[in-house]
Formats: sequence, C-alpha cells, structure tokens
Amino acid sequence: IDRERLIGAFRHTDRESPFLAYQMDTVLRRLAPGYANATPSRFASELLRDEAEVLDRLLHDAPRCARLYNDAVRAFPGAGVTRLSVEPDRVETPLWAMGWMRPRRRVYVDVADSTPMFVTEDGEPLGAGGGVTLAPRALLMTALLRRPDRCGLFVHGTGGGAYDRITERWWGEWRGEALAPMATATADVRLDFDGLPVAGRADVERAVWRAHHLSHNLDRELGLNDERTRAKRELLDHMHDDRDRRRRGASFRLIHEINRELAEAHPDAIAEADRAVERARVGVANAAVAGKRDWPFLLYPEPTRVALAEQIEARRRRVVSPLG
Repeated sequence: IDRERLIGAFRHTDRESPFLAYQMDTVLRRLAPGYANATPSRFASELLRDEAEVLDRLLHDAPRCARLYNDAVRAFPGAGVTRLSVEPDRVETPLWAMGWMRPRRRVYVDVADSTPMFVTEDGEPLGAGGGVTLAPRALLMTALLRRPDRCGLFVHGTGGGAYDRITERWWGEWRGEALAPMATATADVRLDFDGLPVAGRADVERAVWRAHHLSHNLDRELGLNDERTRAKRELLDHMHDDRDRRRRGASFRLIHEINRELAEAHPDAIAEADRAVERARVGVANAAVAGKRDWPFLLYPEPTRVALAEQIEARRRRVVSPLG
C-alpha cells in the first residue's frame, strides 16, 4: 500500500465540503482519475431535491407503498432486505432523515390524524427547514437512479443485483413504471496478507478434540513409561475383567487421579494444546478477513488494479467480438 499517496489523497478534503460523501468523492477522483472523473457524481442527499411528486406519494400513499414494498421483500427472501414497519398510527418509509452531526434516522409517516406528516422514530416532525435532509434508502435510491430518462443500463454487483429485483417489483406495482434494464458484474481480487495464519472449521474441531484427548492420554502422547503410567495401563487392561461395580468404580477414579497427576507434571503440553485451539480459532477469523473481496479499491496495489482492468477488458472484447 502506498501510504503517502493515500494520505495525500485525503489531505484538505474538508476544504472541498464538510460532508463525508463529498470528501470521499474527492479522494476517489484523486486516486483513480481515469475512472472516477469519467462520469459526474450523484449523491443520495441530492436525489430527492427535485422529486416533490415522489415525496408527496410517499406521504399520502404510505400504507399502500409499505404493503407493496413488503410483498416484494417477501418474494425474494434471500436478498437480505428487511420489511418496513406498519403500525396502526404510523408507517415506515424507505427514507433516511439526515442532519448535521447526527446519525441518520428512520422516517415514518404519522397517519394518526387526517393530515399525514413525516416524523422520526421518536415522533419528531420533519417539516420544512430544521436542518434535516430526506435521503432515499437503498431500494428507493436505485429506483430513482434507474428511471429510464436518467439511465440506459444500471450495473450492479452481485449483492445489488439480488436486492434490486425487489426494487423492480415494488416500483412497478406501486408506481406502475418500468425501470431501466439491470445487469450484474463482479470480479474477485483479494488482498495479499503475506504470512497471515489461516485455518478452517475442521482445524478448530481437530484442535479442540486433541486438547480434550490430551488431558486423558498424556502417557501415550508423550511416550511416558513411569510407575504411575504403568499402573494406569494395568488398570485399563483389566478394569473390565472385574464384575464388582465398586471395585470398577474405584479403578475408574484412580485412572482419573493419575491423569490429573500427569497433567500437573506436564503443564506445558496441556498449555500448548490450549494455545493450538486459540490459534485455530484466530485462524478462522483471519481466513474470513483474507477471503474478503470487497476492501476499498485504494488498498489494492496498483499492479493488482491494472491486472484486473486488463482481464475485464479482455473479457469484454471476447463478448463483443466472439468470432475474434
């Protein structure tokens, strides 16, 4: 990672705008001008400025909007989208309330009175002014972006491609409008965490089994042959020969006592087995991190990004000109 380049890209972004989205846009344009500067940016906070009709429909048609939204969510349960809350006196909308130095808040329509109004979850009215901006949540945002007068083809990753099937169904049934076509594109590039120890679930299971097994079998694992170890073997070899339950119980307790003595005499072996369990569990967490393919692009080395771009271009040429 070119840390100096990254630090330089973030330098003085607050002079461009106080808003984080604008600042990150500046960073992207500095780091990848060939891509980021090719098209204008659209910010979620701006999408509803000229959408008075959409906001009016959300306000006055909230119950029907939420019902059709939830029907669409139920139709695609694997997309990971939660349903909107519908209560007797208020209905959740696909909007965020955004205010300076405040976390974004869910927006509801209060339908308790004859005149509906936008409110926050705690009932605060969201009227004109007040320093609050209404911004679309994911499904509404892509619906606005995919209007045919704004978009010819909307390209999603695999996650967006899954949830935007909900958008198409909801928007078509609620608004009676078809959205621009959608396509998905994805490519797997992973960061190189050189030397990072990784493990799988099977490694954890083996380590846990060995730690448990070791405490009962130190003599065999360590190749011990002292007097107490020989006594344990003699008990194990002949314990089931004796049908007297009390004597067998006494033998069983003695075996456990010898195991405890061996564990006390060889604490390092026990401790190492416990550390192996912890290492395996950390390795599983490391594997999840190392396997991620959605790190910010600016963390990937330039050669990796160039190679990916070349692979995409080669694939595009094959698709456009299949006969070469």
